[in-house]
Amino acid sequence: MLAINQWPRKSLFGLLIALVAALAYLSGINASFVAEDFSIIQLGSNQTFEQLTEFILTSARFRPTYYGLSWLEVQLFGTTPTGYHLFGLVLHLFIVLGVLNFTFGLTKNWWSAGVAVFLYAIYPRGHQAVIWMAANQLLLVTLFSLICCYTFKRYLDTGKRRWLIGAVIGLGLALMSHEVGITLVVLLPCIELMERNDLHILRKPLFYRKYLVY
Repeated sequence: MLAINQWPRKSLFGLLIALVAALAYLSGINASFVAEDFSIIQLGSNQTFEQLTEFILTSARFRPTYYGLSWLEVQLFGTTPTGYHLFGLVLHLFIVLGVLNFTFGLTKNWWSAGVAVFLYAIYPRGHQAVIWMAANQLLLVTLFSLICCYTFKRYLDTGKRRWLIGAVIGLGLALMSHEVGITLVVLLPCIELMERNDLHILRKPLFYRKYLVY
């Protein structure tokens, strides 16, 4: 019964933080393009899907999810900055709600979850990922990292292999968005340690076996 009653509170809390985050970044919605934005738009405007595929395969940085999203945004929004910024803001708010759900599930503490998600939601440097189109790769890697962490936690809770497969897919998508996704290899064992709350599992070979997949 307690778990059921927590949902309205969690939803209200999440909406409140999302509203604060939206207000914090709303003033930048009508901002212009900056820096690398122009080259991305020019590239996306002159590329067919086949040319995009070739560019991804030959690029020095293998970020197909980021390049693919950027190409799609250019097809949808053209040279109108507002569309790109709104998309970034919506993606940011979606991640904020995901962070709240994940941290509360991990800590079972409203204060810990609230402080963590509030700091993430309005962190001043976060405006780059939200308002700067070229930094959308940071939103993508955060989203897929969050999916990876959530599905891995579900695997720990249920023992069902499909959740482990989902975590591997999340890791792959995170790495294909930005190289910083490699930090998941360190984060996942930390999540298991927090879930198990038992440092003795570090002595068991079984603890390390699942991470061979990663």
